[in-house]
Amino acid sequence: MSSKRLSSLTLILLFASVLPGTAQFGQPGSAPPGARQQGAPATFPADSHPSSTMPPDTTAPPPTVSSNHKVADQIRTAIAGEHRLRSETVDVGVTDTLVVLEGEVSGHNNRYVAIEIAFDHSGSRTVNDHLRVRGER
Repeated sequence: MSSKRLSSLTLILLFASVLPGTAQFGQPGSAPPGARQQGAPATFPADSHPSSTMPPDTTAPPPTVSSNHKVADQIRTAIAGEHRLRSETVDVGVTDTLVVLEGEVSGHNNRYVAIEIAFDHSGSRTVNDHLRVRGER
């Protein structure tokens, strides 16, 4: 063997023997002491229990559902406050799943305004339109 080749081989062997842990870091189970392996779950110290250091479980409050009476009042108030509907007769009925509009209005535009107000305040309820336009059957 040539002397250059022998000295290169000696250097490689020297590094491999001096730093044995560094050559194995990529292999499973070969992390240095105290290091956490990738993908391994974190652990708590032996003298500490997770429940003593973690905040208590909290849950979000249930969604607020407006009462039927409150929704009906909101719709009636909005209709009364709409200048285009002041001379109209619109009755509002509300259940857990429906808003029902009944009555008589002077035109299709006013009918659509009343329906839009009902939709705006109905939440997840379905709006049933039973409004009649004056002069139409």
